[in-house]
Amino acid sequence: MQTRLLPSLFAFPLALLALSAATPAFAAEDAADDSELVELERLEVLSGREDFLKPVTVANRLPLTIRQTPQSISVVDRLRMDTESLFSVNEVLQTVTGVSVTFYDTGRPLYYARGFQITDFQVDGMPTYSGSTNQEYDTAIYERVDVIRGANGLLSGPGLPSATVNLQRKRPGKEFAAGVSATAGSWDYYRAEADVTVPLTPDGRFRSRFVAAHTDRESFLDRFAEDKTALYGIIEGDLTATTTIGIGWQNQDNNPVRSTWGTLPRFAADGSLAHLPRSLNFATNWTLWQRESTTAFIDLKQQLGENWTFRAAYTRTEGNTVSRRVYATGYPDPATGAG
Repeated sequence: MQTRLLPSLFAFPLALLALSAATPAFAAEDAADDSELVELERLEVLSGREDFLKPVTVANRLPLTIRQTPQSISVVDRLRMDTESLFSVNEVLQTVTGVSVTFYDTGRPLYYARGFQITDFQVDGMPTYSGSTNQEYDTAIYERVDVIRGANGLLSGPGLPSATVNLQRKRPGKEFAAGVSATAGSWDYYRAEADVTVPLTPDGRFRSRFVAAHTDRESFLDRFAEDKTALYGIIEGDLTATTTIGIGWQNQDNNPVRSTWGTLPRFAADGSLAHLPRSLNFATNWTLWQRESTTAFIDLKQQLGENWTFRAAYTRTEGNTVSRRVYATGYPDPATGAG
């Protein structure tokens, strides 16, 4: 054992000697470099996570921030929706951690979180129901989308174990603002949006906001086409320094034609792969599935001291559905195509 340790013991002092001999050379180089240093301008970098500081009441009806809420919450704000061209709730939820989006066919999305289907939707914190209208909400009229994973039944009634999706409507500002955008994409995708805020009084005490969006698109599916229109208007006013009232109206109209109902079979009648093309559309030319919904709402907010807010809201939604659809089922015969 001693013969193995002796080379290491001799090598260590030699390494220290070599390092001490090289030190003056490095010091001389550092001194020479100091004379060539250039002082740069002062640069300030500010970073903040405002989303963690904003109250999110979808979780438990309390003004708690995301950090204070003992559940997982994701917030997709207006900036991200604009930057990533997230034009529908389907596209928003596809970007949310822990949420999966699947489709029965061209017009029936399914949302899942934690192994359960998401059916709990809210607008401005108020429960809503889409039912057969299944609007695939257009995001043009919303400021942000909050998703809380897990049950939200602390103070808002029984909650589902999957998740709750809260759509926060846009609100008017006290100064004039306007924006217009246009989008074009694959498969003859065309979209136009307009968003205008108009103060009704010089001080902005009473104000209004109007949003309109129209989408006209086709698809990788043969002959499928859809046009979709979303309209939104709101008038808001400060009755007192602590009292705010808002009255609004929104409408969404989806008009897909030659949309599929059901899915293409993966297997043929003999158990082999059917090898059907991805673009195959079995819908006939006369099929359609028009879905329209209109919502009118009024809400009143009263600030009570520093930490309490009283809110009263009334919402009424009416929907209309007109459908002529063909449902495909069975397995095709690989020789004749029948079945």
